[in-house]
Amino acid sequence: MNTSCKPTCTNQFHGRGKLKLAIKRALPMIGAVLLVPHLSTAQHTNANDQKEQSEFGIELEADPILRPVELPRAALDALSKDERVASCLRDNGLRPEELPANWFIGSEIHLDGPSERDLVVLPGGRLPNTPAGEISQNVCFYGANTAQMWVLRKNQNGFRLVWSQFGLGMNVLSTRTNGLRDIQVGAAVGGYSDSIDYKFDGQLYQMTGRSSELIGAELPHTLVGYESRKRLIQLPGQSSEAVRAQARAWIWLRWETHKRSYLRLETHDSKSDETCSYFIAPTSSGEWQVAIRVHRIVRDEGAATLSQRSITEYELLIATEVQRVEPMEDDLHLPPVISGNEALPAPKYKLQFLDYAKRTVAIL
Repeated sequence: MNTSCKPTCTNQFHGRGKLKLAIKRALPMIGAVLLVPHLSTAQHTNANDQKEQSEFGIELEADPILRPVELPRAALDALSKDERVASCLRDNGLRPEELPANWFIGSEIHLDGPSERDLVVLPGGRLPNTPAGEISQNVCFYGANTAQMWVLRKNQNGFRLVWSQFGLGMNVLSTRTNGLRDIQVGAAVGGYSDSIDYKFDGQLYQMTGRSSELIGAELPHTLVGYESRKRLIQLPGQSSEAVRAQARAWIWLRWETHKRSYLRLETHDSKSDETCSYFIAPTSSGEWQVAIRVHRIVRDEGAATLSQRSITEYELLIATEVQRVEPMEDDLHLPPVISGNEALPAPKYKLQFLDYAKRTVAIL
């Protein structure tokens, strides 16, 4: 899994073992973290949708396929074109037309209307004819607490693969985009909860949004008692770094002096627009922390379709430690921490925010 940081106006989220949003690299990167099949209680299915299973998990004993269907040859032909399935076939010395149906378990789903019978496909578990002590042929569909999942759409020629993703669960929602129901996948790892939204662009499902927050994290209900700075906004013609430097100096002073404080920072560049809110305050037990709320719109000007050009991200993070570190262009290595309390101009350092497990969750 790629652990490099992505550039943002104010924060670089990394080091938590969770998904990093990168539009063109989203599919292979998500595989290590997705789970939680029961998502989005606000998005209820209607009366027709309730007749079929819409929540799925790869742990078949805990989340069984209620009405499993055997995959027809046309569905297997579509699956054989998937990169991971093709690799698994090669590893087992099989041709695409020899793809075994018992490698999978399927469930009918109506993505469009009641007359269209589409398929949700999951790995079928260890094959019953696997000799004791040997590895099942379809083991290549599984990762660390994850597995590959597929969605096939029925067409006149058979089936077409429209979604393929690693995870532990998925939810086919009742909301629709371009006629087909939306898909949501969840994540929970290292104390963080994520959800990832996919919508149909007319050809395939594309990622359109992601939210992530530390489980149990809360924002203050009121700013009474907080020292609030006037909102920092990057003006036209102004560099984002100039605004970040002002934010760094203000936050560092209040963190060092333990002042209950609030700052909102708005920045933008060619790739994203971002609004970050910082809440410095003690917990009920008296330990100081910084709650960071982020709303970011990421753009990809090179995307093939309009729907791929904008992804909305929400983050809610809690930092229990803030460090001054040396500015570094190399995101692959941890920056050296600046020791001591000597006064430094804000352009000479960055702020590194660490969570409860001493993991870097943001850099300003």
